[in-house]
Amino acid sequence: MSTDYPLLAVPGYELYQLAHVATFIADGLVRHRRAAVARDRPGRRRAARDVDAGRVALANATGDPSAAAGPLPRPLDNDTYRAARGLLAGQMKREAMVVSMSSLGRDSWAVVGFVPGLGPVGAELANHDLAGALREHILTRPARELVGWSVTDRPLRLGQDRWGTADEAAAVADLDPRRAQHQAVARNLRGVSSEVDGVIAERFAGVDLDASSASPAPPPQRAASSPTPGEEATRQPFRAASRALAVEADDDAVELLNQQNDASGARAALGDVPGRSPRPAQPSSHRAAPGRGAIRP
Repeated sequence: MSTDYPLLAVPGYELYQLAHVATFIADGLVRHRRAAVARDRPGRRRAARDVDAGRVALANATGDPSAAAGPLPRPLDNDTYRAARGLLAGQMKREAMVVSMSSLGRDSWAVVGFVPGLGPVGAELANHDLAGALREHILTRPARELVGWSVTDRPLRLGQDRWGTADEAAAVADLDPRRAQHQAVARNLRGVSSEVDGVIAERFAGVDLDASSASPAPPPQRAASSPTPGEEATRQPFRAASRALAVEADDDAVELLNQQNDASGARAALGDVPGRSPRPAQPSSHRAAPGRGAIRP
């Protein structure tokens, strides 16, 4: 019996489409973080472009135009995951649960879970309906499709249309017609513009985007799991919550600090500090000033 599909019920097709689009956004955020750390500017732009396309698709799928500029569905960071799981106060008997984040001072919802072979997973979302859809998504899809929801070390953030990267037509041209997730994104980008519609028609020729074939087949039954006793986050959820609400630098700040540190290090090596004379070479035992070097994840 496979543990890849711990399921209670097969979700409705429309809600399932929302979860596919949200997962496409999460995958883009993860790619953006990796590209930021690697200083891969083209990779950052492609990831930002896809996140923007996901925003538009989500707004169209929900019928709420404001969703395109609203909070992004994003994977939980470690501190928020521990805080949200602590809010469940021992109620977590399955691999995915939905909890309101209002007790942490946030106007959002969290999905907190665990996927065998992947580990802790979680998401922070703007409304309860999307959280419910994503919970079912996590309970039904193979682990390989849920990597984007793995809990991260730091929160992932990305502004709307960062650096003018919005290009839905280019994003569609890179979609894989064989993937249900990408089919959902294309389905919900139809009608954005005639150019986008043309690319969708060409890229997804022969694919019925309105068919329900992307919905999962009924999976095997699973045994109910028991909550893990004695977890510190369950005993003291608000100690984790205080860390979860700490201010974090976004990916733009990471790259800017990388550039500033590199430039500062180069100037210091040459003694090129405004108002000062070049410094003589230091002994090899001299320690570098704290804070130098690239920001690391």
